[in-house]
Amino acid sequence: MPDVLAKYYPLELSYANSCFPLGLWSKQQFGMDGSAESSNRPIWPYMVTRKCKGDIFAHVRDTLSKADLLNLASSLGVQMRNIHLLPLPHGESLPEPEDNNVKDSDPPEWKQVISTLNRRKNNIKKHLANWGGTVPTVLIEKAEEYLPPDMSSLIKLVKDDDGDSVYTFPSWIHSDIMDDNILTQRAPEMGSLTDTKSTGDGDLEKLNEIHIIDFSDLSIGDPLCDLIPLHLDVFRGDIDLLREYLRSYQLPFLRGKSNNDIYKSVQSSKFSTAAYRA
Repeated sequence: MPDVLAKYYPLELSYANSCFPLGLWSKQQFGMDGSAESSNRPIWPYMVTRKCKGDIFAHVRDTLSKADLLNLASSLGVQMRNIHLLPLPHGESLPEPEDNNVKDSDPPEWKQVISTLNRRKNNIKKHLANWGGTVPTVLIEKAEEYLPPDMSSLIKLVKDDDGDSVYTFPSWIHSDIMDDNILTQRAPEMGSLTDTKSTGDGDLEKLNEIHIIDFSDLSIGDPLCDLIPLHLDVFRGDIDLLREYLRSYQLPFLRGKSNNDIYKSVQSSKFSTAAYRA
């Protein structure tokens, strides 16, 4: 680790001696640590990998036609598919969950996530209070009543038609897919996003003026955590846009033996090189 970072993060990093001391699990541990006042703590280090040009979608959505929006939904489906297919950290590198509420029967892929959720639940009142008065005190006091006693109860195992157990499989999630985190830019040679109405790989270059930005909340969890805000905030509940998105997304939200190969196939794909071990 560079000395300039080790100076400010001496005890925060669970993998200080590993190749990935600034990975996801260390970031989550850093975010959960309440031993210091937030105003006196350094922010988690980040870097800008690419500068994207364009207008914030929230500012231009009213100028786009329905066909433009359908193409945008299609492009977002492809991009989110690529994000959700990125390989997760290898199991042997995961730290042991510190939460005693994590059960041996919990799916192994979810144990660290469940541990993090339980810790966040225990800190929910303080977290809401730190929002600066936007949440009424009476609601803060009742916040825990809206959360399950054991967060592992959110991971439901169901049976498919063949009798196999299936469950939501965790993936990398953006965690903040909103209309102000999407940039759009019309390619001059196209004149409009609607000149090509196709979702195949050959057309992605014509739609690459659509960018997802702000990965500061990148985490691991249920891919539905990206779909819900995307549908409500970006698509504003438009079913046609959701259908177009899912047509390009093409991934199941429940995983069993029958669709394991979809995820295993990316281990040797070009997308695996875009992931970093956390």
